[in-house]
Amino acid sequence: MLYDYDEMLRHAKSKFHLVNLLAKRSRELNRWVGSETDIIKIIPLAIEELLEGKLIAEPKEPPPQTFPK
Repeated sequence: MLYDYDEMLRHAKSKFHLVNLLAKRSRELNRWVGSETDIIKIIPLAIEELLEGKLIAEPKEPPPQTFPK
């Protein structure tokens, strides 16, 4: 199945962020399924979740900066 790349980019800050977001979700789904043979089905599932708005990228707060005295 082909997916609209521009539509996927609307859910992420950049291409790099998009790839990391989908990879993270795919790993989570793979742990849940428990089989690497289903990876062909897992990645499209992660993409569909992203396009349906079920997968939301929340930015993490950066750690506070501390400067040596």
